[in-house]
Parts: sequence; C-alpha cells; structure tokens
Amino acid sequence: MNKNHLAVIPVSQSVLKKVYIAFVLLCMVISGHAQSQYNNVLTLQGRIKDFVTHVDVPGSKVEVLNASDSAVIASTEALNEYQSGEDKWVTAEYWMGIPRKEGNYILRVSYDGYATSYVDLPLLHLYKRETRRDLGTIFLKRPKTLNLEEVVVKTTKVKFYHKGDTIVYNADAFQLGEGSMLDALVRQLPGAELGKDGRIYVNGKFVESLLLNGKDFFRGDSKVMLDNLPTYMVHQVKVYDRLGENSRFLGQEVAGDKRFVMDVQLKKQYNIGWVGNVEAGGGTKDRYLARLFAMRFTDHSQLAIYGNMNNLNDGRKPGEGDNWTPSDLVGGLTNQQLAGIDYNIDARSGKYQLSGNAQIKHADNTIIDNTNRTNFLPNGNTFDRIVANNRNHNVAFSTEHRLYFEFKNANLDIKPYFNYQYFNNKSGFSLLTLSSSLDAFSKSQVDSLYTPMIGRELLRSAISRNLRNGLLNGHSLKGGLSVESVIKFKHSPDHLTLYADASFRHETENNYDHNRIEYYAHGQLNNTDFRNRYFNNRPDHGYSMTGKIAYTYVIRRELSIDFSYKYNHTTTDRYSSLYRLDQLTDWGSNTTHELGTLPSVAAYSHLIDAANSYNSWQADNTHTFGAFLVWNKKGKKSEWWAQVVPNLSLLSRTMHYRNGHVDTTFTKRAVLYNMPSTLIRWKSTDRKYEYMFQYHVDGLAPDMNKFVNVRNTTDPLNITMGNTHLQPSYKHELISHFIRTYPKKGLMWIVEAQYIPTVNAIAMGYTYDKATGQRTFRPENVDGNWRGRLFLGGAGVLNKRRTLDFKAMFGINYERSVDLIGLSGAASADRSVVNSFTWMSQLQLNYKIGQSSIGLKGNGNWAHVSGNRNDFNAFNVADFNYGLIAQVRLPWDLRLGTDLTMYSRRGYKDKTMNSDDVVWNARLSRPFFKGKLVVMVDGFDILGQLSNVTRTMNAQGITETYSNVIPRYLVLHATYRFNIMPH
Repeated sequence: MNKNHLAVIPVSQSVLKKVYIAFVLLCMVISGHAQSQYNNVLTLQGRIKDFVTHVDVPGSKVEVLNASDSAVIASTEALNEYQSGEDKWVTAEYWMGIPRKEGNYILRVSYDGYATSYVDLPLLHLYKRETRRDLGTIFLKRPKTLNLEEVVVKTTKVKFYHKGDTIVYNADAFQLGEGSMLDALVRQLPGAELGKDGRIYVNGKFVESLLLNGKDFFRGDSKVMLDNLPTYMVHQVKVYDRLGENSRFLGQEVAGDKRFVMDVQLKKQYNIGWVGNVEAGGGTKDRYLARLFAMRFTDHSQLAIYGNMNNLNDGRKPGEGDNWTPSDLVGGLTNQQLAGIDYNIDARSGKYQLSGNAQIKHADNTIIDNTNRTNFLPNGNTFDRIVANNRNHNVAFSTEHRLYFEFKNANLDIKPYFNYQYFNNKSGFSLLTLSSSLDAFSKSQVDSLYTPMIGRELLRSAISRNLRNGLLNGHSLKGGLSVESVIKFKHSPDHLTLYADASFRHETENNYDHNRIEYYAHGQLNNTDFRNRYFNNRPDHGYSMTGKIAYTYVIRRELSIDFSYKYNHTTTDRYSSLYRLDQLTDWGSNTTHELGTLPSVAAYSHLIDAANSYNSWQADNTHTFGAFLVWNKKGKKSEWWAQVVPNLSLLSRTMHYRNGHVDTTFTKRAVLYNMPSTLIRWKSTDRKYEYMFQYHVDGLAPDMNKFVNVRNTTDPLNITMGNTHLQPSYKHELISHFIRTYPKKGLMWIVEAQYIPTVNAIAMGYTYDKATGQRTFRPENVDGNWRGRLFLGGAGVLNKRRTLDFKAMFGINYERSVDLIGLSGAASADRSVVNSFTWMSQLQLNYKIGQSSIGLKGNGNWAHVSGNRNDFNAFNVADFNYGLIAQVRLPWDLRLGTDLTMYSRRGYKDKTMNSDDVVWNARLSRPFFKGKLVVMVDGFDILGQLSNVTRTMNAQGITETYSNVIPRYLVLHATYRFNIMPH
C-alpha cells in the first residue's frame, strides 16, 4: 500500500484568502458604523382581507393616526410593492414606515365598498434593534353593492413597453401562424433569445424561471410550456425581477432570493376552467405527430396534463423562424413519446402551497456523423476521417414535488425528487488517420476506407484505421430531499436560514465492443490488433449530504449582510472490470458470437485486464464560509443596487484507488475562492437608462481521477495518464451592459461587453506518435485561455404607424485557446495557441399589412483563425444566411406561413461542405367552427437541400461534422381547441 498526503494550495490563492478576510472585517466596520447611526424608523407590516371570503383586498388605504388628536402620521396602500416590477400575483400586503417613537396610535383601514376599520395600536416597550412590527391580518366587513357603468378601453397594440421595472410584451401584436406554440412567440420578442435547449435570454440576461400567471408551473422544464402552450391563449408576456417566498414571508428583500423571470399571462377567458388542444397528423416519409395539452385553472389551483409523440425532430413552424440554422436541428432521426402531469395548489389562507410534476419519456435516436478533423502538430498536421453510426434507445422517468408551509415565525420548504433512466445504445465507428489532407482524394477514393480493403491511393498515406462496434446498456437511479426553513426573530429585522439536503445515486452499466485497429507503414498493413471486450461497470453509486446555516444581519433598511457556513460530505464508489473475451477460442477476430452475448462466468472471469480494471472509493468534505452583502438605494431620479457574494471553501478529498499495478490512498486539500455573484446596477426612475456590471469567479478543483498516475490503455489509440501536480483552475467572468429605451417610440438598444479568462485551465494535452496515430493524453495546467465579446443589439418600431419594426445584433467575438501538443519522443510538449476572431450579425425586418406580415432576415458569422506555430496557415471561414419570412391572410380564410432561406458556407476544408443551400418551408392552414378546429398542411425542406454541418476549432485542431437530418416531407395535421368554463 502506497500512501501519500498532498496539499494543493495555490500560491496565488493566499492573496484571495487575505482579500476575503479583509472583506469580512470591512463588513464588521460597516455594521458598527451603521449601528451608531441606526435609522430611527419603525416599519409596520400586515395584510388586508375580506372578512367573509378571506380574499385579499388590494389597494386598501392604511393610515396610522395619533390616538390623542387623530392626526395622520403616515399612510400607504396595501399593495405588494416590495416586488420589483409589475407582478401579476397581487396581494394586499403593506409596509409603512413611521417615526420610531413609543406611544398610543390608531390604525385606520378603508376601501371603497367596505366599512372603515379602526384598530388600536399601542407601540410601547420598543426593543433596541426592533425595526419592524408585524400587525397581522385585518379583515374588512360589510361590503356594499355598487352598480358601475361599463367602461370600454381601446388601445393601440404595441409590441412592447416598460411599466416600472417590467418589460411588457403584447402577444396579439405579433403575427403568428395558426397552431403556433409559445416558443414561436418568444423567438419574436424584441431583445429575447431562445436557445435550442429551451434557455431564454432577454437583453443578454438569463431568464431563471418561466412562469404561467405568476406561478412557477412546469418547474425545471421550460420546454414543456414552450412546446405545448398555444399562443392564442396568451395575453401578455412580462419580464421582471421577482422576489421569492422568503422575501414575501419576511416582508423584506432577502439576499439571493431575487430571480429574473418571464411571466406568461393568459387571456381572461382562459384563467378559469378547462382549456386545451389536441393535435394529430401524418405525412410522407412515415412522418407522424400527435399531441395533447389540457390545463385547468382556478383561483387557487392549476393542473396540466400533456402528451406528445412524433418523429419530426424539429418543433419549428414554417414562417416563424428568425435566427434558426440547420445546426439547430436535433441530430439524426428521432422518434419520441412523452407524457406528464403538473399541478399547483395554493391554500386560500396562504399558509401552504403544494406543487409538483411527473414525466415519462421514451426516445429512439439514429444519428450518422461524418467528420473531417485536422490535428495541429509540430512539423506537419495529420488528418482524420470519422464515420459514427449510433442508435440510442432511452426511457426516463422523473418526478419532483414541493411542499411549502408558513407559520407565524417560520416557514418550511420541502422538496423531494426522483429520477430513473434506462438506456440501450448501439454504435458503429470508423476512423482513418492519414498523413495527407483528404482534399487530395476523390469521393470514391475516400469511400474505400469503409470497405475491408482500403483503396491504393489512400493506403500510401494511411497511418492507422480503427473499426469498432459497440453495445451499451444499463440504468441509473437518482433521488434526494431538501429542506429549508427561514426563522424570524421577534422585535428584530434579522433572520436565520437553515438548509439541509441528502441525495443518492446508483448506476449499472454493461459495455461490449469489438475493436479492430490496423496499423500501416509505407503503404502496407503492418499490424492488426483485435479485441473482443466486456466492461462490467457495477456498481457505481454514491451519496451526498449538505447542511447550511445562514444569519442575515440588517444593518440599515437599505443595507444587509448574510453570513453563512455550509458543510458537504460526498462519497463515491466505482467498480469497473474489463474482460478480454478475444483470448477465448472462437471469440477472436473471426467470432460468430453476437455482440452483447457472454460465455459462462467461469469461462471469462479469469480473463480480466487487471491494468485497465479498477476499484475506487472517494470521500469529499467541503467547508464553505460565505457572505452576502446587499445594498439598495432609491432616489428621486435613479436607483442603485449592489451585491457582493464572496465564498471561501476548504476542500479535503481522499481517494483509494486500486488496479493491477497501483494500490494507493491519497488526500488532496485545496482552498477555493468563489464569487458566485458580484453585481452593480443603476437605473433611472423613468426606466430609460440602465447600466449593469457583473463579476463571477468559479474555482474548480481537478477531478481526483486525474491525479492517479496510471497508464490507461483501454483505447489503444488514445492512452490517458494522470498528473499528481495539478492545481485548481479559476474561471473569471466580467459582463457589462448598458440599455437605452425610448418608451414612447417603442425602441430599445443594448450594448454589452464580456471578458472571460481562465487561470490554470486544465488542458488534456497530448503527445502524438506519427507512426501509429496513437495519442497519449496527460492533464496539465495552462494559462492564456480567454474569450471576449462586444455587441450592439436593438429592437423596436421604425415608423409612426408601427407597421415596420426591426430586431438586430452586431458584434465581435475573440477567443484564444491554449493547449499542449507534442510528438512522441520529444523532450516536452509545445504550447499550441489558436486565435479566432469572429464578426457576428443578425438583422430582421418585419412589415405588417393588415392581418399579414412579411419580413427580411439575415444572419452571418465570419471568422479569421490564426496560430502561433510556423507551419500553421491562417484561414477564413464564413457561415451566413438570408431570406424571406411571411404570414399571409388569403381568401377563403386561408392562411399561409412560409420562409425561404439561403444557407451558405465558405472556407471549409472539405470542399463539399462549401455550398449554397436553399431551404423552403411552408404551412397552409384554415380554421373551422369559429377557430376551434384548424387544419394545416406543412411542407418541410420542400426543395430537399437541407444539411446539418458544424465546425469547431481549438488549439488541438479543426473539426468539421456533417450529420444526417430528417428528409423533406409533407404532413397533414389538425388541431382541435376546447375551453370548458364552469357554470
């Protein structure tokens, strides 16, 4: 047994430690100074409700009177004003400051239609640090019946406007095709970006939650709502910063409890009862789709049931795309089915909430990738041609729930979750490595690399060929439970937060492969290495437990600091056994046994590859000390908001690792400094100007497996080694943006700059054997990696009639990628540096003509790539597209949605990828029965020119990949809408 204990504390981090300590001392000084000048104001808080229904009465007038002479000392409206921005979830809560002076007072509450209520308010024996007094709930009685004349308000639809801190988008102002879902609307919102993974950004800021009528519906899976909520149900989309339950419970903003949200507001007629739609259809090339979405709303509950099955791969609708490109397609051909349920229940008393969801999903995916890769090497590059064929079968079930309770002096938040996944994946892989570029060969010559005998022309420059068939199956289980509670202190604005969670993970995996490697020299086959292998990766399990305590100290009404301590303990057990079945008779290169079958355990148990099998056990213990300083200052003309969140983590990790050559136990200790969020934001009160600066730093300790100094030859062409001298890496992120809005003009501009350097980045550098094509990877720390971005974006209307609007973005991006690459036998690996400068642009113009619209769109990326090596030839590459997009109202109530786009590529090493492809999609639809039934015909890639090509570049090389995509098709489908209102 070889034991060693190594401490990894980077020298540079000692400075960070001192900065952290200085910050804590500074907070103490600020606290002491602020206490000496404590704000002499007492905040009264409470809530107003109807005596009979217990429903809030927002807008009630609350006044504090002097008991001796009935003079009004202070007054306010009972509205949820602590929420920044316009929040749909309106309550009759109030906060009101009065002079901090003991005495007898009277609280007067009035609202039109209710009898005025008077409540005695003796404020005696105020405590030294008591800055807030909770007056509880006051009930108003005897509502009066009033006959009000109907008021009709007519407004001109504008696409968006600002109301306080909130951006409000009018859904009806956008031209969308029949059958459009929420994702189509979000793509058109000025300032909004929707990624293919469902992540939404507004003005460059990530939307943390997608809400429905103010509720966090479909928690954790925004794509469910994006793909299934019809746009005809949407009234408005609001974007704002929203405070969480803890802030509402305490009546003050809690550090870290604010989220940037997008709140989808339904039209009034869909806010109660059952609403939904059913869709089904089929088409050419065996395309099909079926979808069900049903939702029930009441004042205090929501329920949604949804299901979806299709083999279309792409949820985009003709006439809706803006910055879509073929690379946004899901790779390969996918056949998927999913079903789920989502619910939310709010108690009328407001004392508890219950919500949750469950989803089951099945997917079959077939993907074929053709890849050309250029490997940057000293003294001449090598070139790879790769074909990968994968068939993936997955079944997944997930469920999570939330129980939230409120008591007088504490709340309780309980969140259990559970996930299960089964997978069965088959793969085929072919890799040919050459000393000459593929540009020198014809297509027929290149195709010979997939045959048993390589063509004579390729053979002259062939280095190696790898042919592999694989089968992977298994399952995984994950589950956990988290509990959080916020505790109020009587007669004090401070509070205590307690948090705990526990989780487990269990995975089982069987991996089989037939792996053949052919080595070539001087145009001849030199050697063949065939392996029939079985990897038994089981069990692989672990658990994690976390406990956290945080104390929030309110220094002043606009200044508070949170001190926290968190402890995490995580263990992981992994067992991986590799058996060489090819050593058995009839199981070698000419085996007839089907992949995935095994001989008896007695026959293969002694054939273990001890050098590439291992047992590992790891235990991590992390102590994190954190602080959260928040300052908020509101003036007549502007508002300042700032937060600083430094964390210091003491990490101790112990691993026991054993294989055929190594039996070792070692410990790594590190001090990690993290700054999850530093934010400074300034806004003008008229919301015309906003400036924001953010700084993040993430410290990341290397994976413990990278410290193990073993030579893993599981993949003979890609050997990995460890490095006992690795140090933590730090990723810094600086973002700054300025927003200028013209509310009356409906115009908005944003300028944003980003700078993201990584210190001590962990690079998997390698040495390369040009004779065999073998790479030997070893992790190393490298400096010099960074990327930066500067762009200008805008959106708005261009004429007084608001019929012409635009959406645009122009910017530059620079990325410097550093890696270590060397040749086998060299003294050391060399630094390989690749610099990529990219010009990006997007522009879309839309012109509205009655109930029709037509638009022009254009997107382009041009990149210049250079390197530090003498033999690196700089090159330029460009991807751009342009075209038309339209939604047209035709006679006989027909509606046409269409887009015609030219996708162009230039500069690719594979000349066949430099092309101009015209992609035309169209949808013709007609509503029936007053819009309840809509029949549609979709044509996708009508001209049959769609292809999916991606390019990636880094310090190790250039990779160009062509993936199979869904063939062009026509599909006929119909959607039926229903709306069941309660009687």
